[in-house]
Amino acid sequence: MSTERLNESSINDLTDFKNTLEFVNSFDIDVYEAITVIDDLLKMSWEEIEDWRNHLLTNYTKTNLDNFIIKLIDSYCSNIVDD
Repeated sequence: MSTERLNESSINDLTDFKNTLEFVNSFDIDVYEAITVIDDLLKMSWEEIEDWRNHLLTNYTKTNLDNFIIKLIDSYCSNIVDD
């Protein structure tokens, strides 16, 4: 019986990836939709991201994708830099 195991870095990477998949899955959206949103965010200025978030927050009804975008921005888009 082998006693070799994954190293700590691999375990952490897989755990982070699993957590990300669970995050996306909790909103009941397609992975393709999540990837498209992330690609859009990567191209936007901070002002555009804030405008998008504020627009979504003021919508009377929100889709699962809208809720995902808001949570994604709130969770992952806090570190801004000036050009």
